[in-house]
Amino acid sequence: MSLFANRIPAVFFRHLAHAAGGWRCGGVLLAVILGGCATKPVAQPAPPAPLPLAAPAFKPVGDAFLRRDYAETERLALAFIDAGAKAGTLSPLQHVQALNLAGLSAEQLKDYGKVLGYFTTAAALTDRTRDLVAWTHMHTAKARAFFLNGRYLEAEELTQQIISSAEPTLGTEHLEILWARNTRANSLLAQGKHAAAEAECRASLPIRDRVQGPAHPDTVANRIILAHALYARLNFAEAEDNYQVVLEMRLRLLGPEHPDTLAARIGLANVLNARGKFAESEKEYRSLLQVQEKLIGPEHLATLITRNSLAGVLNAQRKFAAAEVEARTATTFRERLLGAEHPDTLQSRNVLASALNGLGRSEEAEAENRAVLQIRERVLGPEHIDTLHSRNNLANALTAQGRHAEAEVEYRKVLEVKERALGPDNLEVFMSCYNIALSLRKQQKWAEAKTFAERSFEGRRKALGPNHPSTKSSENLYQLILQTK
Repeated sequence: MSLFANRIPAVFFRHLAHAAGGWRCGGVLLAVILGGCATKPVAQPAPPAPLPLAAPAFKPVGDAFLRRDYAETERLALAFIDAGAKAGTLSPLQHVQALNLAGLSAEQLKDYGKVLGYFTTAAALTDRTRDLVAWTHMHTAKARAFFLNGRYLEAEELTQQIISSAEPTLGTEHLEILWARNTRANSLLAQGKHAAAEAECRASLPIRDRVQGPAHPDTVANRIILAHALYARLNFAEAEDNYQVVLEMRLRLLGPEHPDTLAARIGLANVLNARGKFAESEKEYRSLLQVQEKLIGPEHLATLITRNSLAGVLNAQRKFAAAEVEARTATTFRERLLGAEHPDTLQSRNVLASALNGLGRSEEAEAENRAVLQIRERVLGPEHIDTLHSRNNLANALTAQGRHAEAEVEYRKVLEVKERALGPDNLEVFMSCYNIALSLRKQQKWAEAKTFAERSFEGRRKALGPNHPSTKSSENLYQLILQTK
């Protein structure tokens, strides 16, 4: 797994994107783990209960919503608005109520453009001075609609306005304020503003613990958003703790097959992988894969993400034969479903090439890496991180064949781009330093090898801790070079 200090790794977001699909709540990350394919990467607690319904004529709309007949709810709500407007009997409150249920229904139907339209109109009908709760509710709903449409900055800015305007009167413990804060945290996370997202979650989580209880779905949702932010900031230990708490609660309350439970398992498996706890990560990926194959089938895109992640963690444990099986399966399905040049297909081929190299089939690995590299350079560009990973894996295959000078050239190309694009203190940079040190050692270029090995060791020790497997590998190499030199 690639780790970047300034963003969550792409594979992690892809995993979440396929674990989500509509605004459910907490970790469900919307409902795609059971079908569909969304692009919304983060979770959101369910909003407070819809605004209270008044007019008797509105009852059929509410009944349809309770039956979860969302298309009928939307139709009846719009008919109610039209009839009331024509008769001159539609009050602003009734108009807002109808638009609110129309928007919630459109959201369940994944028509996010309509959601924004309904909630924008409803928000404009509220008056902060007459009914601050209704104003806060509908403006937060509008902010959430901005988020659903990928307009994250607008969602962030609107929620900040809501909090500044309403919190002094409603108080920090009001559910509408907490909902606005979680919407803001999601918007920050989606923009890569991980420190701010973490701060927002830390501010609201103790309040939710106290007001709603630690097992309440909204509290658990807050905790998993915090875990995502911690993961993105490379605070893996605390992220793991939070994912563990979320998973334990959801297993107990929802069961192992609930989408929220699966989403928590995804996060935990990924952070265990990042911490070098490969055996534990493998266990979580296998548990997740078993449920996904049962519920959505082996060829579903979400299942294939898990299978590919499993192949990667098997490679990390040098279980190369098992990794080859999983990577080939993922590659075959993805090539048929997504096409030969889709980034996910190429990712599976990249993992497959690593397995082949580990099995001692370095010439096959070289051929696979060159093919993937050629496509990635053309489709993604020469400096895309996936392209750099292909070039790095090509160098690994060359190293396995004893072609150390050629490998060094490729490793140095990768390092030059990473340093420029990611900065000198990124984990990706330290990985490249380690690879260059290995290559230089094989060529008996001791002085340079020592410099790169030391940089890799010190960087990884600082970022990952002294006991992480990657840190240990760098330390062992550094000590070996010192002793040989």
